[in-house]
Amino acid sequence: GVRAQRFETQLNTLLERDLKLILQTSLSYRNLRGLAVQLALLQGEPLEWATLARQTRISVPTLRKLIAALEGIFFLRLIPTEGTEKKPVVFLEDQGEATYLSGGRYNELTNFTRFLYAQLRPQIQYRPELGIRLFQHRNRGGGYVPLCFGCGNEVLGILPTLEEVPSAGTLRTARSFLKQYKKAKVFVVHT
Repeated sequence: GVRAQRFETQLNTLLERDLKLILQTSLSYRNLRGLAVQLALLQGEPLEWATLARQTRISVPTLRKLIAALEGIFFLRLIPTEGTEKKPVVFLEDQGEATYLSGGRYNELTNFTRFLYAQLRPQIQYRPELGIRLFQHRNRGGGYVPLCFGCGNEVLGILPTLEEVPSAGTLRTARSFLKQYKKAKVFVVHT
């Protein structure tokens, strides 16, 4: 429909014009759009360069340049990760565009996390004087807090869950997070 056409026009402008103003690339629109789809599907997940290179058939050095350029044109944002895992996490700036690109192939928890990201990140983005940093906390054991906001040594973790009563695993993750940061609070958030 009309909405899909608008997203496609916006993507075409971003990938054919805006991106190429920042980075000269010989990649076709089809390749760049394929990369955009893969990035949309990666929302909130650690960026695995080698896996992304295989999926898109774009070399890792070229991917690094492309992703830096896509961040420069506000298509995506790389969020740093703290904890025992250090890979950055990808979020698209426009969650409507992300849904369009992914064909809506997100599970309910990922959708909820995307919603929280889209609502909370702008609250700090447009107030740089507050000095708040956004990051994700991940441990190799699988526990992670997808949205964390830090200011100095104070940290607030947002832990989304689909369960009305948090599971033992969710509570373990919350306790682990609180042990990592001396001045921390964690909100377990349900839809």
